[in-house]
Amino acid sequence: MIDPTEAEVVRRLFRGLVEEQLSCRQLTKRLNEAQLPPLLGKQPIWHVASVRNMLINRVYVGQARYNYRQPVLPKYRKTEEAQLSYRKTGRSYRPPQEGVWSEAPAILTPELFEKAHLQLRRNAEAARKLYQPQSRRYLLRTLGKCGEGGLGCVCTAQKGKSSPAHYLY
Repeated sequence: MIDPTEAEVVRRLFRGLVEEQLSCRQLTKRLNEAQLPPLLGKQPIWHVASVRNMLINRVYVGQARYNYRQPVLPKYRKTEEAQLSYRKTGRSYRPPQEGVWSEAPAILTPELFEKAHLQLRRNAEAARKLYQPQSRRYLLRTLGKCGEGGLGCVCTAQKGKSSPAHYLY
C-alpha cells in the first residue's frame, strides 16, 4: 500500500534529482533542513546512502524483486578455517532470470526513473572530474586493480631524504 506522505517524499527526491540536477548529498541536506523524518530507520536524520538507495530502488516504479542476492564466501579470506561453508558472509547478485519479480503499486513513471538513473551517472562522472584531494592528485587514481583479486589499489606518497616524493601503489 502507498502511504501518501511517504510517496510525496519519494516524488520530491526524484524531482530534485531530475529537474534540478541535485546530488544525493544536496537532496539529503534538503530533507534534513525540512525536518522530514526518514521513511525507515531509527535515526532522526537522513543519510546520503539512504537517499541513494531510494533513488535506485525499482519498487517505486512497481517492480519488486526477491531472491536477487546469494551468500558467498568473501574473496579476501585466506585461511583454511575462513573458507568453511558456514562462513558465507559475502553477497553476490544472482543472474536476473533467477530473481523473483512481482508487481507493486507504482509511485513514479518508468520514464522519470530512467531519467533519474541517467542523472545519477552524470553526477558520478562530474564528481570524479571535480575530485581534488587535499594534498596531491594521483595519476592512476581509481585505475589500479590487484591482478589476483581485482580489488582497488591505494596510492601513498613516500618522501625520500634528498629526492622528491615517490608514489607507491
